[in-house]
Amino acid sequence: MVFSLTFAFLHQPNQTGYAAELSKKAINRHEDCGLKHLQQWEENIGKISAEKIAFVKPLQNADTQILEVHDCEFEGKLFTHYILRRNGKIISVLKTESKSFSQTNSNTADSIVCEREKGLQISRFAVGEESVFVVSNMSEADNLGLARTLSDSIKS
Repeated sequence: MVFSLTFAFLHQPNQTGYAAELSKKAINRHEDCGLKHLQQWEENIGKISAEKIAFVKPLQNADTQILEVHDCEFEGKLFTHYILRRNGKIISVLKTESKSFSQTNSNTADSIVCEREKGLQISRFAVGEESVFVVSNMSEADNLGLARTLSDSIKS
């Protein structure tokens, strides 16, 4: 039994590395999917069903429009990708299944991790067995504010 527990402990995936890998994939989806196809997404304003936008609906207001919702895959990882525009800035909200991710946010159930990568702000949090990423070129405070609004609306 000691061998089994030791083996399991020593062979757990590196949780911090896993979260960083997911963050890089989320950034790629923001750059390659969200920004490169922006003109196409702008044509969808007001045409997306309420059912599809329900997850990010709490972020929609006079300053924030929902441009697109679709599923996209990158390096074998499937994301639901929500593309929004707030005061002229493009925001990607990406949601993906991740059983291991919540372990990287071990401080509290409501924690949101903020990072800066490639000039972009990334806020990430876990909801159940899903990882959620908010990616933009907004300030850390603004990006975190969107992530907190979304996190609080999901958990309430």
